[in-house]
Amino acid sequence: MPRLTVSQLALGTAAVVGATVALLALSGAQSMPAILLLATVALAVGVFAAIRRARPRGAARTSRVVAKGQAPAVETLPEPERVPR
Repeated sequence: MPRLTVSQLALGTAAVVGATVALLALSGAQSMPAILLLATVALAVGVFAAIRRARPRGAARTSRVVAKGQAPAVETLPEPERVPR
């Protein structure tokens, strides 16, 4: 499984924190099971946001042709001179 990028981690964290604050503020939950349920829902929202940020649109589906025709000629570099010590 590929590692998270910085943007995925930042977006997922922001989504979790924002969703948790919004859900707790709007629901007015005061019992521990309700708070745990809302925090779990917020975590799921954050994971979903990070996964959706995984690839740019169309990156996995398309390939790009860089050049057509023959491959370019390879230029060889001369070997360095060996100097006796």
